[in-house]
Amino acid sequence: MQQKFVFPGDILVTADKDKDCKEGHGTYMDTIIQKNKVSTVVKSSVCGVTEATDKKMTVNVKHWKNRGYVIPKEGDTVLLKVTSIDMTSCKGEIIALCQSGKDLVLNATSIDKNHKMYGMIKKLNVRELDTDSVEIWKCFRPNDIVKAQIISLFHNYYHLTTAKEYLGVVMANSVFGHKMQPISWNSMQCPITKTIESRKVAKI
Repeated sequence: MQQKFVFPGDILVTADKDKDCKEGHGTYMDTIIQKNKVSTVVKSSVCGVTEATDKKMTVNVKHWKNRGYVIPKEGDTVLLKVTSIDMTSCKGEIIALCQSGKDLVLNATSIDKNHKMYGMIKKLNVRELDTDSVEIWKCFRPNDIVKAQIISLFHNYYHLTTAKEYLGVVMANSVFGHKMQPISWNSMQCPITKTIESRKVAKI
């Protein structure tokens, strides 16, 4: 079994297909319905990394605290690298956890590159006022670095908010590829071409 980072409730293996597999530490057996068929599966009961013994194929999940990993939780402030946007939200990869004024890079120091974490900012969580008039493409663009706060975890996505003045885009490149500078709470400017682009800017 390939190692991967999992959350509680994640399906690790279908016991019906791998009959020699059984639950181990940090896992449990459960019954689910897939394609109108009842299946027995092994699920994770903790946040951690999957492990499997070769002989009996016992599936274990080693708790993240025992591996020195840092797991963002509700209320934490993180840095999100935007990968995609649509009409209702933007999505991206969480690249850092901000602690005590410092940015602790998760994927470089605390989490293996194969154990990525993802975040989502919904339209209603972009700002505090006039949420109905928010246009995602005017707030975030792919490759922007956004400072956001975790609201909750749902379906392997951290739901984030930027509805505070100190949250929002902290780094962005213009359409010409130059690093932009903030000039207001909703605008950034390319220092080379002087082009102004819309963003939901974090107050630093």
